[in-house]
Amino acid sequence: MRRSLASAYVVVLLVMVALTVRASLGEGVLAAFARAGHDPWFLATLADTYFAFAAIGLWAAWLERGARGAVWCAAILLLGNVGIAAFVLVRLARLHPGDGLEVLLAGRRRA
Repeated sequence: MRRSLASAYVVVLLVMVALTVRASLGEGVLAAFARAGHDPWFLATLADTYFAFAAIGLWAAWLERGARGAVWCAAILLLGNVGIAAFVLVRLARLHPGDGLEVLLAGRRRA
């Protein structure tokens, strides 16, 4: 399970970085927003995406607690799926042998 999840999140991380670099070379994010920022579907999709990032960021902050949680929440809000993929990859790397999804998702180990 751990290897499959790690592979999936590495793919997400690499694809998102590649797409972001490609898009940035073609047009700056502010120019793109100025062009598309008045489109209602663009705004609805952007709001939907950032509400999801906020939810995942708050989950990361709850799991990590303290300053580290705040940093992860900010990273997810600023970097989106790149931040989410990095967060999950770090959590996967910190799992102990025998840890299951409950430890990854909730941070709880069995007694």
